[in-house]
Amino acid sequence: MSSHKMEQSSSLINILTYNLPGAITRPLFTEYNNRVKEIGDILGWENSAYKELREYESVIESLLAMSLFYRYVLGHFQAVTSFYKTVNQRCGNEKECAIRIGRIVLDKEQQNHLLGAVIAFGKIREKYNIFPAFFEFSETAQFLRNCKDLLTVKYYEDEEPV
Repeated sequence: MSSHKMEQSSSLINILTYNLPGAITRPLFTEYNNRVKEIGDILGWENSAYKELREYESVIESLLAMSLFYRYVLGHFQAVTSFYKTVNQRCGNEKECAIRIGRIVLDKEQQNHLLGAVIAFGKIREKYNIFPAFFEFSETAQFLRNCKDLLTVKYYEDEEPV
């Protein structure tokens, strides 16, 4: 698998990061591009322990995009939604609570949008049996082990292709 081929078809990462601030997208894309290159190198090795993953090139790319999006964006959304649930419980249902984070004020509507994103991502994870621990890796080899564990188990025989 060539890393160049993976980079050309990197549409999911672009979709996930569309309209995000540069302060988030720059480090995310840097890590993404570095890991895509490293994945291409590892999968290209003759005796790679991950050679059976070569046929899942686009899936691995999508899982990497999702993993980094989770790490840089959605993980923070989960923390914020958990925090505002606690604040809203203490505030009571009869009062409108808003939370200020820096210069941003999250009112009830914005809080619901964040919660909706967290729920939607959770549904995708559940549909494909992706556990939250899947997204926890520091080394690219660990990410590939996670992919191997996920993709070599036949959960999807009756499902549409991933």
